[in-house]
Amino acid sequence: MNHKLYIFLLLSLFSNAIYAQKTNPANNFILKGTTTDKKTHVIWLTYSLGKQPRIKRKAYVKKGAFSFSCFIPGPVYAELYFNSKPLSNHDWGINEVFLSPGKMTIALTGDSTTNALITGSAMQDDWTKIKKQEQPIERLKYIIDRKSNEISAGGNTPKNHAAVLKLGSERDNYNEREKQIEYEFIASNPGSYLSPYLTAYHFDMYELPLDSTTLFYNTFTAPVKNTIAGKALYETILKHSISARGGIAPLFVKKDIDGKTIDLKSFRDKNYVLVYFWASWCLYKSDEPAHLVSLYKKYRTKGLEIVGISQDIICKDWKNAINQNGLGKWHNILTKYDDSLQDKYNINGMPPSILILIDKQGKIIGRYLGDHAVWVTRGDNDGGMNLLDKKLSETFGK
Repeated sequence: MNHKLYIFLLLSLFSNAIYAQKTNPANNFILKGTTTDKKTHVIWLTYSLGKQPRIKRKAYVKKGAFSFSCFIPGPVYAELYFNSKPLSNHDWGINEVFLSPGKMTIALTGDSTTNALITGSAMQDDWTKIKKQEQPIERLKYIIDRKSNEISAGGNTPKNHAAVLKLGSERDNYNEREKQIEYEFIASNPGSYLSPYLTAYHFDMYELPLDSTTLFYNTFTAPVKNTIAGKALYETILKHSISARGGIAPLFVKKDIDGKTIDLKSFRDKNYVLVYFWASWCLYKSDEPAHLVSLYKKYRTKGLEIVGISQDIICKDWKNAINQNGLGKWHNILTKYDDSLQDKYNINGMPPSILILIDKQGKIIGRYLGDHAVWVTRGDNDGGMNLLDKKLSETFGK
């Protein structure tokens, strides 16, 4: 399982790079390493320190040895690149290493950290312990993948298709076991600097609900909360809490498809509002439009309004989707290149569409996913449209 992709979401705002490695009296970290790979001549170390510009440092390999020295304010996730300078300004979950102030050593076998021997970092030690727990599960997943590939190579017959689906289900169970190992680690180690990284990863991969993420964060010790990862997780929780169930819906004023000004605040004390974030590509072979039309017909006279906010870039596609799916019965807004509203409501990508139910006082009372079976829950969402149906029935009556 790739456990560092969440850094892409968590720390992707910072694009400037620092390349020079200087000897500085303030340096509090040194990493001395060796590699058995004779083809590796340059190694890059890259990491982010919160809102500072991204840092990229390089070291030349001489007689199989190299070293880095710098200042880091505390434990931090980093990655190594071999020979090629990292062009991306993000972490990708490859060749990870957890740095800690002080002296560290790393013994590389080839151009990978997979089997590296790393000392001097308590956070790295915690990560190694988890990987050892997960190692037997990874072996079983490897066997499943190999079997699945062998079956698929025999052709996409009904029998082979069923066998591959069964193996996929087994693999999902093993993934769940790995998640439980990491959740148990977080719960049992509130003082580990690794815990906020794991928590952020599982939240950003839509596996850990916002309330569970918040509960984990609240258990962390003060030093852990004060780390780069701890502070970033706090900001993430705060940002998502604003547009999650229980928060007050961020206000907006936009022109709709007819040129009419739609002010969310104008619905206060009069209507429940379902803010429907969607895009034309979300509706392909979907029953979602027809279902929403039926809900609107059922509850409009009882006080429900729908405001559709599309992420479409091409206006023609947006209008065609409205006409073809009968979505013109309610207010429709095209944000086009303005993503500020999506940012306020934490809309990161589609499909699925997102439906946010707001009561007459402007409070968010539910956040639901559109008709897309791949995701049952996602981050700070409460569930699928079946739960939206239930909530509307509870609110307005049958």
